[in-house]
Amino acid sequence: IGGFFVACSYSKTFPASEKQIFRILLRTLQLEVTRLTATEQLKHLEESFRSIFNSTSDAIFIHDADTGAIVDVNDGVFRMFGYRRG
Repeated sequence: IGGFFVACSYSKTFPASEKQIFRILLRTLQLEVTRLTATEQLKHLEESFRSIFNSTSDAIFIHDADTGAIVDVNDGVFRMFGYRRG
C-alpha cells in the first residue's frame, strides 16, 4: 500500500484525533495485507516442497528429531514397499 487518501464533499480539516484514527486504520490494513501475502507465499513454498518431496522415486522418511517417530513419508515409500496411503 503506497498511500491512503480520504476525501469528503465539503472542505474540512481533520482534527488530530481523527488523523490518528486514519493512521491506525491504515496500519491495520497494511499489516493485514502483509500477513495475507506471507500466508500466500508460505502456501506456495509448501506446495513446491510437497511436489519435489513426492516426485522422486527414492523413499524419503521424515523423523521427529527428539523421538525418532516417523512424521511423514513421500510417495516413493508407498511405491517401493507396496503400501497405500490411508
